[in-house]
Amino acid sequence: MHRFACVRDYEEAARGRLRPDVWDFMAGGAGEEITLRDNTAAFGRVRVWPRVLTGVGHVDTTVELLGQVWSAPIGIAPMALHEMCHSDAEIATVRAATAVGLPTVLSAFSSVAVEDVTAASPHANVWQQVYIFKDRQVTASMAERAVVSGVRALVVTVDSPWMGRRHRDIRDGFRFPDGLRSANLSASLSQWADISDPVLHSRSAMDPSLTWTDVEWLAGLTGLPLVVKGILAPDDAERALEAGADAIIVSNHGARQLDRTTAALDALPDVAAVARAGGVPVLLDGGVRSGTDVLIAMALGAAAVLVGRPVLYGLAVAGEAGVHGVLTLLVDELRDAMGLTGCSVTPQVGPELIAPAGLFHPAARPGGAPGSSAVAAEQVAAVRFAKHAQVRGSERTALGLRLKQRYVEGASIRRLAEDLGRSYGFTRNLLAEAGTAFRGPGIRGKVATDDSGSVPLRDSA
Repeated sequence: MHRFACVRDYEEAARGRLRPDVWDFMAGGAGEEITLRDNTAAFGRVRVWPRVLTGVGHVDTTVELLGQVWSAPIGIAPMALHEMCHSDAEIATVRAATAVGLPTVLSAFSSVAVEDVTAASPHANVWQQVYIFKDRQVTASMAERAVVSGVRALVVTVDSPWMGRRHRDIRDGFRFPDGLRSANLSASLSQWADISDPVLHSRSAMDPSLTWTDVEWLAGLTGLPLVVKGILAPDDAERALEAGADAIIVSNHGARQLDRTTAALDALPDVAAVARAGGVPVLLDGGVRSGTDVLIAMALGAAAVLVGRPVLYGLAVAGEAGVHGVLTLLVDELRDAMGLTGCSVTPQVGPELIAPAGLFHPAARPGGAPGSSAVAAEQVAAVRFAKHAQVRGSERTALGLRLKQRYVEGASIRRLAEDLGRSYGFTRNLLAEAGTAFRGPGIRGKVATDDSGSVPLRDSA
């Protein structure tokens, strides 16, 4: 019997089971697929600090989100027409997720209507994804049906006023295979929806004139929590909160809309900072291929992640059993990663666990081990950015943590700024974002970094 050691194994097996044009539609992205590659490469740039002799004998991956308990911080992202991969379609996907204790975000273009999905899995945690269509009554109907079906949250996708230019699909002349229909969308129409040509359908059904006022309308339509999906820019996160979002999903639509946008992971820390200030959780969608990726996303501010393509790989390989295998694999990998970084419960996962590989090289040096002030000083001094260059995402978070470590151990902000080659104000802002408790004028030495008197970073790196 073939054993699947990682998500990549499922991907390779799935490719041989699907029509080439269906594979391209599922696996491809917009344009030259630069952002598609960046979504996964962003995780590859990050390194995790292991912790030893921590006494962690049991790891609990459970999280609570929007009043719901998940067995792990992993959910299934909304994806259209699972029947492309297996005849059991979303029924199989949701059953597998329910068996593992994880939620599924059901696509507006699901092969199976939400009523049938929840009837087949009465205990499932299902969220319904919707678009705000030109015909608002279609959106309203789908939201109302979700409430009646026992759905636990509404997810509105805001990054798709029309379908992005996907070179693979253009070359393939892609159309959905004959006989495939979206029963979920059609249940909110007076007839079967013709989505055979996805580009034409998006042009006719989607509304490019949408504004945040339309999101406010949707927020007031049901009593369900409203989750806004498709946010990359911090100012858009602020607008989502103002419009009534109960949670935000950082996502570039699987890199399927606009090429050369920011990788989801790189956008996460800045959006998470806005969401924290607003008191709402952030989820990450895009590029997650392992349990260690889940750990990294949580360390950079995500409450949970959504996984898309890997689920379809598992579905194509073995239906419900394949999806169950993918999800179990990710949870097991997360459990390993948490235990080996000294985290027994998910709230212990934080930014002190990681440092991007391209930014810091904590190799052992005379007089300093990884995490020591000597190495932190060398790391900061070695990182000099052009005067007006932007430092964002995971690199900004990690740089702030290294600066904080040196500051806690006595370095002045002015000295840090000199080593960094940036202004006093820029350096102080990085320290503030890292949660540094500032000393009074003229005071040197170690200080507590939060109300509980946390220890310097070298003790938790």
